[in-house]
Amino acid sequence: MIDTEPLRRFIREEFEFPDAAELSDDRELFPDVIDPRGIVPLADFVEETYGIRLSEEDLRGHAVNFRSLRAIAELIDRKRAGQG
Repeated sequence: MIDTEPLRRFIREEFEFPDAAELSDDRELFPDVIDPRGIVPLADFVEETYGIRLSEEDLRGHAVNFRSLRAIAELIDRKRAGQG
C-alpha cells in the first residue's frame, strides 16, 4: 500500500481539517471531512502526486473509491497494477 501521509497532509491543508483531530487511514471522509465538491481537487492531487490517471468511473464512484485514505491508497495501487 502506498504511503498515505501526503494524502493526509493535503486533506488537512485543502479542507482545513484540524491538526489535532484524528485522521486515520480508515476514517470516513464524506461528508464530515470532505464534501462532494472536494473530490475534484483531491483527484487532481492524487493524479499529480502518484502518477496515475483517474477515469470518470473512478470519480463517479467517489463514495467507495475516496471514502477513506485506505480506499484511496487501494485505488492508487489498483491503477498502478493496471487493474482499474
